[in-house]
Amino acid sequence: SYRLITMDRLAFGTDNGKIYIIPALKLISSLFLNNDQHEENFDIQTLVGHNQAITCLVHPHSEYSHYDIQHLVSGSLDHSIRLWDLSTNTQLHVFTEHFGSILMLHVPPPMLNAKVQYCVCAIANDHSVSLISLRERKLILLANRQLYPVVGLRWRINDEFLLIKCSDGSLFIWQIETGNLDRVEHGILAEELFEWYNDPTILNANIDLQNDPLSTAMLSSYYIQIRSTGKK
Repeated sequence: SYRLITMDRLAFGTDNGKIYIIPALKLISSLFLNNDQHEENFDIQTLVGHNQAITCLVHPHSEYSHYDIQHLVSGSLDHSIRLWDLSTNTQLHVFTEHFGSILMLHVPPPMLNAKVQYCVCAIANDHSVSLISLRERKLILLANRQLYPVVGLRWRINDEFLLIKCSDGSLFIWQIETGNLDRVEHGILAEELFEWYNDPTILNANIDLQNDPLSTAMLSSYYIQIRSTGKK
């Protein structure tokens, strides 16, 4: 798993749980320009905490600038989500909300609710979805009633609902403010509710997440389609 943090740094997650932060330009120069760069000249940062393979990484500031530029978030097969400080190479917090491996991390669009402004969304292979606050270091929402794999998310920004679509066609509608399950729909009604807003923004679990703040601000819903839950 890898993540471009800024224009000059790359984060790599490894199978042993370590995360390496490497200067991108030096790495590219070494790989493609045949420059003789020694490892000690790379100024590699190492983040140690996970005890199983890294499955996903996200640098929230790269998505929306109000997040702390020094924060990196990682997910792992060890079921944990970890918040890192890149300036000190230290682990700031460990979230252990899920009972399955973390499949994907996603930065939600700007919300009207202030407590969601500094959150990251996680999807796990136990079919649960969490919304965790990086600023308050606590769980905001744990959607854990889904019985089948999650295949899509939609954020209803104005109404503060999170819509979770499952592989069996069911739709779970969660209230973000209260953390309660509002209702579950099936069949045609579930499809109609999920497609109520035709948001063209589609995110692929196999590639870097790229949110468009301009288009997001113009829409009252936000859509993420999970085409694959495999490791990056």
